[in-house]
Amino acid sequence: MTKSQIIVSKSIAEFLFPAESAIGHSLFEKNGEEHKDGREMIVGIVNDAVYRSPSGRSPIVYKPRNNKDVEREGGVETLSGVIRLKEGVDMSAFIRDMKPKIEQDYRFGEIYCESLAPYNDMRERMARDVNNDNFIAKSIALFFFVNILLCMIGTLYLQTRKRSEEAGVMRSFGASRGFIIREMLGEGFAMVTLAWLCGCALYRFYIHDSGLADISFMGYDITIVKQLMPLWYDNFLTHFAIVSLVIYVIMLIAVMAGIYFPARRISRISPIEALREE
Repeated sequence: MTKSQIIVSKSIAEFLFPAESAIGHSLFEKNGEEHKDGREMIVGIVNDAVYRSPSGRSPIVYKPRNNKDVEREGGVETLSGVIRLKEGVDMSAFIRDMKPKIEQDYRFGEIYCESLAPYNDMRERMARDVNNDNFIAKSIALFFFVNILLCMIGTLYLQTRKRSEEAGVMRSFGASRGFIIREMLGEGFAMVTLAWLCGCALYRFYIHDSGLADISFMGYDITIVKQLMPLWYDNFLTHFAIVSLVIYVIMLIAVMAGIYFPARRISRISPIEALREE
C-alpha cells in the first residue's frame, strides 16, 4: 500500500457506497496533510472490529504509516502481532516448536520477534484491566448513590415524624388515617416533581451552553460515525428524556419511602393526646 491508499471497514463501505463496491473509490480527508487534495483510494474492505473492549464494534479506516509519522508520535518500542492458526493446530505445540526459531529466523532490520504467548492469556489480562476499571468506577458511583438515597430517606423520615402534632390536630377535625397519609405523600410527590422540573430546566440550559449536546468529539464532527453505528443515546433528546425519567423515578421512590413509614405511624396518634401537647 502507498500513502494514498486505505482499507475501510464494512460499515463504512456499505454506508458510503450501498449499491456498488467501494473498492476503487476515493475518500477525501479534510485535514489531510500528506496530499494536496487529501484523496485516498479504497483498496480493501474488512469486517468491523472491536479494537477496545468498552467501545463495541467501530467503523475504522486503516492507512499506512511512514517513519516520520511514527517518530512524530514518539516512536514505537514494542509491536504486538496476532498469528491466526489453522483449524486443528495445537497452540501449545506451535509455540513450543517456534521458540527456538524466533530469535534467529524472524528478524527484519531492527524489528525482531521477542516471544510468543497464547492469545487467550493476553485477552484475559486486557479484559481484567478493563473490568477492574469498570468495577472501581461502578463502586464509587454506587457508594455516592446509596449515600444520597439514605440522606434523602433519613431527612424526610425525621421531618415527617415531627409532624405528629399536626396529624393529631387533623384527626381531631375528623381526618382519617388514610387521608393523612395520602396528604403527606401528595406533598412529597409535588415537592419531588417541582424539584425535578427545575433541575431538568437548569441542566438543559447548562448542556446547551457547554456544548455537550453538540455532535463532536475532541473537536471533530462525528455525525458520520453516529449514522454508521447508531446507538439509542445518540439522539440527545431521547437520551436526556430517558435519563431524566430514571432519575425522577428513583427520587420519587426514595421520597415516598421516607414519608410513608413515619406518616403511617403518626396517623395513629390519639386526637386527645395531640391536642393536649398542642
